[in-house]
Amino acid sequence: MGSFELIGDGPGRYPKRMTTAFLEPAHPFRRDRSRSRDGGRRTLRAAPSRWLRASAARALWVLAALSLAALAACGGGEDEPPPPVEPLSAEQQALADHLSARTMELWDVYNTYEVEDLRQFYEESYWEGEKEELRRNMQPFESRGTVFTAEETSPPREIEPGKWELKHRARFNGSSVSMTFIYEQFDGEWLLTYAETD
Repeated sequence: MGSFELIGDGPGRYPKRMTTAFLEPAHPFRRDRSRSRDGGRRTLRAAPSRWLRASAARALWVLAALSLAALAACGGGEDEPPPPVEPLSAEQQALADHLSARTMELWDVYNTYEVEDLRQFYEESYWEGEKEELRRNMQPFESRGTVFTAEETSPPREIEPGKWELKHRARFNGSSVSMTFIYEQFDGEWLLTYAETD
């Protein structure tokens, strides 16, 4: 099963080298492939420091590759440019201007706290589902005399054929609310089918 030579005297003797003719290394040791003269037996020689250096180099390469992949996935930490927007036709621009002005008018009406006056901006079935909630939401603002000052944060754009969206931010008493509005056409009139906070 192999042989070894003892060095030293007494209980402190220790093996100098072990050779074997059939055992394969069970740990990451490098095997000396040169054959010895005593029966062609192969010597197992430990080389942990070289293995550790090679492992560390491989680990560094893996980390570098992962870092590059992360940068590529995140665009190098830079904001992606917005998608290109096709210019509006003269007819589309006229509609966009109309919807912008119409939505600013809606805020003017809201500041009067006359709920029924808002009906003119809504599609009928959508209005019926929203009016009571609007009434409840208005009450605390009306009691404080709150005035909303709105600005357009995203101009009107056609998100589907016959459906236009725009976004506003309305400021009040040191706070603000962001809103999305969607208009659709009914009998030649553009009315809200969606008006919700973001």
